[in-house]
Amino acid sequence: MNVGGTAYVNFEKNYGPSPNFQDAIEAVCKMFMENKKFMKSQSEEDQKKYVIHLENQKKRQEEAYLID
Repeated sequence: MNVGGTAYVNFEKNYGPSPNFQDAIEAVCKMFMENKKFMKSQSEEDQKKYVIHLENQKKRQEEAYLID
């Protein structure tokens, strides 16, 4: 699943090559909501793995922040 690539292509189609800041925020929020909706349609096992992935990602971001 290439959510980032799909979001980028859809964003450019909807807003053109020079969107304003509000358009960008709305597109990102929509992408996260669609991803959340998609994950709810997946198996319980996949949902648990996704939660673990998000937790690991958050830890890496926090560690990177402490290093910088």
